[in-house]
Amino acid sequence: MEVLSQLAPFTVRSQHRYLRADTLTPTGVFLRLRDRFANPVLLENKAPYGDGAAYSYLCFEPVARFEFDGSVVKTSYPDGSTRQKTVSRKAPLPDQLDRFRTCFEVPVTQFPFQTTGLFGHTSNGVTQQSEAILPESVPSQIDVAEMMYQVFRHVLVFHHQKKSLHLFEHSYSENPNAEPSDTLDTLVYWLKNQATPTYPFETTATDLTTLVVAGAGHRVAGRSPIYPARW
Repeated sequence: MEVLSQLAPFTVRSQHRYLRADTLTPTGVFLRLRDRFANPVLLENKAPYGDGAAYSYLCFEPVARFEFDGSVVKTSYPDGSTRQKTVSRKAPLPDQLDRFRTCFEVPVTQFPFQTTGLFGHTSNGVTQQSEAILPESVPSQIDVAEMMYQVFRHVLVFHHQKKSLHLFEHSYSENPNAEPSDTLDTLVYWLKNQATPTYPFETTATDLTTLVVAGAGHRVAGRSPIYPARW
């Protein structure tokens, strides 16, 4: 497999808006916006930061991705380029993730919470391997990447204690002088004026099968911690 040279850093430029969130909830905003943006993700943060507050993250429109399938790392970048490399002793997984992370130059902000970065999940199998708990990974019956982190164009952060919503739009360019995009006014309009879309459906499931599926979901969530990762 070809070894590719390090990419030039992508400069991150951001736009910000603030809204009171007295009548907004993470789930409600997710339902309003999920049909307008690609690949939406909702992350509920259970581990508060140093200020003692808890946050929820809504992320839309991924522009870069780091994905590990158990043996090969596949990466994609804002310029449309892609890379892949086998994990080995000379190219361990943590080093490859760090290499991906350093492709982005992020300015320091005054916010006490994360405003951009890598958002995604690390499976329990990867954690066990890295901590040498198991000699080898346990095969998963679920078709989910062992590790996947994405970089998003839009990041919405709920500050639950202050009942506030921070909206960020990030532009990623190899040109540090490039003008950032700004569509946050449209996003604010949708949040203030758009009703939550509803869709008719019928289900053949019974109460018992619904409980079985819900239980399986809880078990999967317990095995695979999902959280935002700082730059």
